[in-house]
Parts: sequence; C-alpha cells; structure tokens
Amino acid sequence: MISDQLNRTSVRNYLPKRIEKSKINILKKIINASPTAKNFQCFSAIFITDKITKEKISRINWNQKHIIEAPLVILFCADNNRIDMCTKKTTHTNEEYIWAVVDAAIAATNTVNAAIELGLGTCYLGGIRFQADTIAKTLNLNGCITPVLGLCVGYSSKVIIKRPKINKCYDSKYSLTKVKQEMKLYDQLMHKYYKKVFKKDYTFTIVNKKSIDNFDTIRNKRILKNQFKIK
Repeated sequence: MISDQLNRTSVRNYLPKRIEKSKINILKKIINASPTAKNFQCFSAIFITDKITKEKISRINWNQKHIIEAPLVILFCADNNRIDMCTKKTTHTNEEYIWAVVDAAIAATNTVNAAIELGLGTCYLGGIRFQADTIAKTLNLNGCITPVLGLCVGYSSKVIIKRPKINKCYDSKYSLTKVKQEMKLYDQLMHKYYKKVFKKDYTFTIVNKKSIDNFDTIRNKRILKNQFKIK
C-alpha cells in the first residue's frame, strides 16, 4: 500500500474496459464510510458511467478527453441539504462551506487510495468548481449542493512518467526561507520534466502563474452565492 502511494500518478489515458461492479460497490462503501465533520454528513458523490453525461462534463471541463475515456467519473459535492433538513436553514456561512468541502476532499482521497489497491488509475478534476452551475443543471443538483472535485477512474492504458515532488513537511516550525530555497530547486526539476515530457520550457512557477491568472474568481463567487447559498 505504501509503495503504491509513493508511486501514484495521475492517469489520463484509459483502456476501453468497464470496471467490475464489485469494485464499484467497494468504492461506494469506502465513500459512505468516510469521516465527516461532527457527523454532519456534508458531502455526496455522483457516479457517472454513461457517455453522454461524461461528454457534457468534458465540454464543461475544458474538453478534457480523459473524462470521456474513463469508464467511471465520480463528482464529489459539498452538500448541506441534510443539515438544512435538520435546521431549516436557507443561507450558510463560509465555515459551513469549508466543512463540506473538506468532507468531500477526504472522501475523494479515500476513494483514490481504494482505487489504487483495486488496480485502478485515477485523475482528479478540479476545474468543475468553475462551472458548478452548469453541472448542477446537468446532474439535477438541487438545494444546497455544489460540485467541488471530480475523479476519473479506470484501467490505465500507458506507463506514466512520474512528476518530481516538492517537500511540504517541516519539523516544529514553518520556514519561509526554506520554502523559497526549495522552490528554486523545484523549478529546475520541473523544467527538466516539462522539457522531457512536453518539449516545453516551462517551470513550476510559469505554469502556476498562468493557471492563477486564468481563474475567474468573480464567477466562482457568484456560483457559491447562488448554488451553495453563502451569505
């Protein structure tokens, strides 16, 4: 299990092979067994296998082909509908949204760990948050629920070159000086990676700056206000 975790990569190429029902049922059991803050049960997971729906999600998520190729796509949603049924609330705080997002992320992580053990590959989908209103209409997400994370699951069709990793662990105290030093080294490592895999003169800094600059934060705030009813 530890070796599998250390060698995990994002899988974006899948075999045209269905996942056995027994394995899908195990993933569902793992998700239902995932911990939630204060036992609020603030997340839900939507299992998608039909091609038409996957094509719609792919178009929403920058036309990524691995969404269509993967035999299974799971959308993890921040879901406060159960709380609302208990409290009759109609609006929510940022803290309640964070609870739900963390619950969903923990469930997604547990699912990835289980999928690896079952011989399956996975790839997280983070972009769905920025088209959450469109996805809500597609998947009948009514009430106080919004997708926060997607996951492609299936059998990998190729050997994937593992990306270099950066240190994120510090003993006793955090050190911004050490982070800056590590960033310089990581830019060098990622430049070699991008050059080898994509034939591009990219670095970690360049790629992430482009990604951040392209985020539509105003749209995202509007979606949260309307879909998740944040004050």
